Amino acid sequence: MVGEVAGSGIAAAPMTKRAVGGAAIGNLLEWYDFSVYGYLAGTIGKLFFSATDATTQLLLSFSIFGVGFFMRPVGAIVIGHFGDKHGRKGALIFTVMAMALGTVLIGVLPTYQTAGLFAAVLLTLARLIQGFSAGGEWGGSTAFLVEYAPAGQRGFIGSFQQVTTVGGLVLGSLVAWLLSVAFTDQQMLDWAWRLPFLLGFVIAPVGIYLRSKVEETPKYAEIERKREVAKAPFLEMLESYPKETFIAFGFTLLWTVGFYIVLTYMPTYMRSQLNLPYAILVRDHAWPDPAGGADPGVRRSFRPDRATSAADRFLRAVRRRHLPDVLVHRRRAPVLGGGAEPAGLGDSARALRRRRARRDRRDLPHQRALRDLVDRLQHRGRDLRRICADDCDLPDPNHRQSRRA
Repeated sequence: MVGEVAGSGIAAAPMTKRAVGGAAIGNLLEWYDFSVYGYLAGTIGKLFFSATDATTQLLLSFSIFGVGFFMRPVGAIVIGHFGDKHGRKGALIFTVMAMALGTVLIGVLPTYQTAGLFAAVLLTLARLIQGFSAGGEWGGSTAFLVEYAPAGQRGFIGSFQQVTTVGGLVLGSLVAWLLSVAFTDQQMLDWAWRLPFLLGFVIAPVGIYLRSKVEETPKYAEIERKREVAKAPFLEMLESYPKETFIAFGFTLLWTVGFYIVLTYMPTYMRSQLNLPYAILVRDHAWPDPAGGADPGVRRSFRPDRATSAADRFLRAVRRRHLPDVLVHRRRAPVLGGGAEPAGLGDSARALRRRRARRDRRDLPHQRALRDLVDRLQHRGRDLRRICADDCDLPDPNHRQSRRA
């Protein structure tokens, strides 16, 4: 038995690994379908728009790419509402099917030479379908993973959503690179540009199959059994958490722009403006330094398991209130002793330290476990920030003397 599902009293089912794998793989395939358009935007611009200027064609092509983002909030609301009322499993199967529909539609569309402006209209419709599906996939897959996570691993299991999202973009860029190597520019314009979209339709049944073989999340099953399913989830969310909802929306909007500028638009920009070879460009964008000459420190720094596992432990300590005054300071900074204040702290942090210093110190429970936790956080590794704690916050005077020594 893996443990208890986070946020519920239900024991996690033996199929937790299968559920997480199904959700993660389906998410990877779905974001491949959504993002592969961006890597072929230049070719699509030449095929679907009559403008003779290459820059105008490229801008029009990316404007169609951006149309999909207007439907993502709509998809998040509609599919999220369905998932909250009828279960995550059905909602996630629907997102894969909708994304496959939009993808195959792009793959079989007639070009401007055949259908005129109607081709661009159909292309816009296909991107709207993809955007609607992507909006429901983002929140739905995250909720599915977190609700299936064993106790104490919500951060780690939930991180697979973001990792597989980037994996889908990497897969899309890899397919674009293989096409640019295998076919000439004329072949790409004639027929080869359709292959990535048809491939997305072919692999969609894999995601549907994996998601159909997992059970509903234990947390939702518990709520359904207790007859506590919300009647209007979206409206209840706006009524209970209006400020938090709009903050999360604005925060996501900001970082999504930077995400797609770097991972989707940048290869096209470097080709059109810097005249870099497309095959080498997309290959290096997806797989930096494939010969193995990259800085080993860069490869070591990509350890999501370390970061998310540390986050899970930190949250557990905060919930149990066994954590002393811990301040995140400069990287590789030593642990401070006595009453000295670390350089670089803001006024609010200094004021907090002074207020805590004036309070009467009380012994904390489980002092040995507390010291072990702080030591693990402070010596987690070179790739994470060191944690600075004033050892006068620890209640054991013998431990403070040993730390000073």
